[in-house]
Amino acid sequence: MKIAILGGTGTLGGGLALRWSAHHEIAIGSRDSEKGKRLAEEYRQEVKERHDGYERIQGGENTEAIRDSDVIVPALPYVFIPQMAKMIEPVVKSHAIILSPIVPMEKKGDHFIYVDQELSMQENTKGSAAELIAQYLPQTRIVVALNTIPAIMLSKFDRQLDYDVFMAGDDQEAVQVIADLLKEIPGLNPVYAGPLPVARQIEGLVPLLLNLSRHGKMKAPSFKVISTNIKEEVQYGG
Repeated sequence: MKIAILGGTGTLGGGLALRWSAHHEIAIGSRDSEKGKRLAEEYRQEVKERHDGYERIQGGENTEAIRDSDVIVPALPYVFIPQMAKMIEPVVKSHAIILSPIVPMEKKGDHFIYVDQELSMQENTKGSAAELIAQYLPQTRIVVALNTIPAIMLSKFDRQLDYDVFMAGDDQEAVQVIADLLKEIPGLNPVYAGPLPVARQIEGLVPLLLNLSRHGKMKAPSFKVISTNIKEEVQYGG
């Protein structure tokens, strides 16, 4: 497949490019074409030492990266969603998959909070960043994943991963495509959590992780789901 990584100049985008280039064409997108090309060359040099996929990494301006891509990963701050959608809409391939790791959050004092997005489906409706992308780009298929994975851990080949990756999406074929991509990265276990509205719950875990890191003194925390074989009805909370 051809995978476009917008914001591929960041830690998350770079880590995905290094790992997925073993089997797929990677297009690093940037607002500055020369910056995208420069980063792609840096990734190629790092990949050369690990596998033979370095020739599959190319870089350029965002719209160049998007063109003909099967999967698009917008590794961007949530405030750029409208601008990103306007850029993607004229060039995106029909039924392309957008893998969204975007988390709408802000820092308030000494802690982080989730920021609900305004959706136009109904009056006063709020939702996730992924649902907002779907609203702007209805011709694409949206899958939420990688939100809760520490980007710094993806960025180096020598870091051992052991994480569950929570996923949400309405299109089961698209969900399976992304799940298969995630399985190509050793130590990542995709876990389907439900349809796209569940994205709000997954995205909302990220401020919690950052607060745990800050106040609980944890380094790069994430999640592993523990399942039991009890037969009794399970309840949570009070």
